[in-house]
Amino acid sequence: MAKIDVTTIEGYENLTAEQKLAKLESYEFDDNSEALGKANKEVEKLKNSITKLTSENADWKRKYNEKLSDEEKAAEQAKAEREKLENDYRELKLEKDLSIAKNNFLSLGYPEDLASETAKAQLEGDVAKVMENQKKFIELHDKDILAKAMGTTPPPAKGDGNKGITLDEFRKKTPSERAKFAAEHPDEYKNLYAK
Repeated sequence: MAKIDVTTIEGYENLTAEQKLAKLESYEFDDNSEALGKANKEVEKLKNSITKLTSENADWKRKYNEKLSDEEKAAEQAKAEREKLENDYRELKLEKDLSIAKNNFLSLGYPEDLASETAKAQLEGDVAKVMENQKKFIELHDKDILAKAMGTTPPPAKGDGNKGITLDEFRKKTPSERAKFAAEHPDEYKNLYAK
């Protein structure tokens, strides 16, 4: 409910209680009920119009569907089926292309998850992702080769790294064998006498 704004009454704060009561009893409000009534009537008209239009739309749609001939219905159904087949074809082709690309990367030695990711990026045209994955693959490949090489490398020969020969064994050789060893393995020869 609206309240009376007492600041609009001149000298209200200096009046006695009886004078305030008299002023309030004689106070007149702006009557907006007429404008409010008109607005409510307009809203009601709009609601009725919307209801009428919705009903007319449903009638027209029903009439349209009734007038469609069997041929038109068959043509629309055939069109819908063709669109579905085309979508299915595109999906299958994408799956096939993805499978081929993935198999190509697997044949190069890519791990399965990296091959899938790279194949998808290749089909989407994401060259940056393909190159990033290529870098990852090369790093993994290099680590794998290094691990395999370390696993197949024979243990070092006994001795001080001098082709398996000690100073005592070297001294037991003939002078010509010592000269040949010194010529063929100069670093090992120096290491024999470096101690």
